[in-house]
Amino acid sequence: LESPSSPIELPIDKPMNILSLPVVFLQDMMERVKIKDRLSLRLTCRAFEKLVAETNYGFAYDGVVQSYFDKQHNRAVFAMRIDNVEFKCMTEDALKQLHHIRNRLFRGISFRNFNVCDEFLPLDFMSAFRIQELGLVARSESELQHCLQIMANFPTSKHTIKIYFLPEYEMLLNLPPIEEITIFQTNQQQNQVPVRSLFQLIFSQKNVHFAATYDGETAIEMHSTIRKMSTLSSRSLTVWADNQRILNWLTALGVSENSKEGDVYGELEIHDISIPTVGELELSYGKCWISIKSFEWSGDGQAVVELRT
Repeated sequence: LESPSSPIELPIDKPMNILSLPVVFLQDMMERVKIKDRLSLRLTCRAFEKLVAETNYGFAYDGVVQSYFDKQHNRAVFAMRIDNVEFKCMTEDALKQLHHIRNRLFRGISFRNFNVCDEFLPLDFMSAFRIQELGLVARSESELQHCLQIMANFPTSKHTIKIYFLPEYEMLLNLPPIEEITIFQTNQQQNQVPVRSLFQLIFSQKNVHFAATYDGETAIEMHSTIRKMSTLSSRSLTVWADNQRILNWLTALGVSENSKEGDVYGELEIHDISIPTVGELELSYGKCWISIKSFEWSGDGQAVVELRT
């Protein structure tokens, strides 16, 4: 009989040293590591701490930097959020701490959408960011100037801005092209949106929303605005207007309470009229679509007028 063959000895697998992999592979791998995992990795050893800090974070859908007052601790808070992970700092050098945290977590980062809600954010804080859509907030002229500086640092991003005051006419004219502008009128501001501001903005900006009253809106002025809009492409304009001013414009064109869907008055056509139930009108003038909400044939209230092309 043949003696049994000797058992085959298989090589023992040795733990692989990830850090010995090619740099290109490590960089590509780290782009896929989420923020929470990067936080854990950097605590394992100094080599991983260095790897985390010196590689890019691939893609974050949403991010924000903001400051607010924490009533519970009775102090200001500076916060940075990346997707669902938030970092808060409450010390006097909070921005410096956030900058330090940023440098420890990645070398660079890409955002689908990033919002800045603090005027004290240094311009170099976002130097490592790549942003597709950049959202900004301004509550004063100084904050608006700061926002314009941030926009200039991200010329290829789509910019949107919310302005919580009514800028001077000259400042509105000097705004660079912005994807979407929303202007809110505070309770302390009694002034209204000048007609000439709208005329200029609808030519220089794509989407303008005024949460403020349209000033001096006679039937002729309103009709002039709509005619200007109908000559443009890919534009939207939203304003508040007194019911009486809208009524004067509709009456001048021949529209009345007895009008119905499908009626045509020159270039104006009625598509939907639901005023008794929901106070809405859907009209078109040329290629300009007109939506009027919260409208009443009688009353002193205000309606929202949206123009789209």
